[in-house]
Amino acid sequence: RRRIAPRGIAGGEDGATGENRIDGESVPAKTTREVAADTTVTVRTPGGGGHGDPTERDPALVERDRADEKTGIDEP
Repeated sequence: RRRIAPRGIAGGEDGATGENRIDGESVPAKTTREVAADTTVTVRTPGGGGHGDPTERDPALVERDRADEKTGIDEP
């Protein structure tokens, strides 16, 4: 799930792909490196795909998700 995002179903949006970084530089999913103690290693796990068309949800719930940055929907 580093190259292809998890698929949404029934009109749901695709999830986010995962990402690995060492000091801000993108690295492959399977890699071995020695790093210094002050190195920043970031692992962003993939997000799950959505289920159902988000525009058909209760507008208040969509707005809450938008405020929490959980959806890419710009308009209710």
